[in-house]
Amino acid sequence: MARLPTPSDLWRIATLDRVHFGFPDGVEIAGAYDHSYFSYSDGRRLLAYSRGWPFIRYPDTTADALGGEGALYLFTVGAALAHAPSPIPELATLAQLLGVLVPEVTALPIVWETPMARKTPVPTFQPHWTLNWGGTFDTGPEAWSNRLNLTSSGTLMSDGEADTAFADFITAVEAWQDMAPHPFGATLNMTFIKLNKISANGKYTDPGNTRAHYYSTPRPAPNNSYGVGDLPYQCAVAVSLLTSATRGKAHRGRMYLPAINIQQTGGRIGDTLATYLATGVHDLIAAVNAAATTPTAVSVISTTGESHHVIGTACGHIIDTLRTRRRSLVESPYLQSAQDL
Repeated sequence: MARLPTPSDLWRIATLDRVHFGFPDGVEIAGAYDHSYFSYSDGRRLLAYSRGWPFIRYPDTTADALGGEGALYLFTVGAALAHAPSPIPELATLAQLLGVLVPEVTALPIVWETPMARKTPVPTFQPHWTLNWGGTFDTGPEAWSNRLNLTSSGTLMSDGEADTAFADFITAVEAWQDMAPHPFGATLNMTFIKLNKISANGKYTDPGNTRAHYYSTPRPAPNNSYGVGDLPYQCAVAVSLLTSATRGKAHRGRMYLPAINIQQTGGRIGDTLATYLATGVHDLIAAVNAAATTPTAVSVISTTGESHHVIGTACGHIIDTLRTRRRSLVESPYLQSAQDL
């Protein structure tokens, strides 16, 4: 979008660093970006708020024809208005709020940079295995799932080794669901456990060779002996997956544990439950690592190839809301009061 010049723009203009003077050819004014700048009472802040300036697009030309990505154009508000398909009444309102005449506003210099092309990032995962399990809440249809990714600092677990390890993975996940003191609510039913090999493009290496275990009867969590009631389906408690890296990509992961049956105060769980949950995920990862072939182990991965083995877990106290799950809940018709006020 067009905007007022910044100090860095002034330096570029003074040094003629890829600067063009005049309104760029082949672009058009698409109108004011939004009207939110009218809420400012201070004239200086109002004028400097760039979102209020005309939005410019170039449908009939390319960035190369406009000097390349990042080229800077300097022109006046009046020049921009001359290329607008219709008058922009917001300009007069802006001038009135500033207490100046419209001609003075049209003489203001503004700049526009040729936008960077929007490029769809191509994922480049480190090849890995994904262990995924999930099921339904109560009798459905609301679903839940969790997963762990396994990478290797050397040779990745082979298909034959995965076949052997899968039975132990199932045992590990079931032990996680059964963790003492049974913090999961009785509504947490597990219906499947799957293991798939993932290629660098983020897709299944062999879609037709999914290692899967399906429960003919949904496997419920044990009757809980902790807490007083299940969290709503859209709520979960997050357990962080810690690595030896303290920053950067793939330095930390997260698992959202659903259907926790808890005692909570002010939207927070207590230290005892947080310890149970962190320890339960820790023991799950330890069991999965023991079943996998060394050096394949549970890891945190990024879409650009970075990965770090998980060395521990941590659990906070605040209960999270999963917006995707909240949006998937189907609202029943509203119940109305008498409309007699």
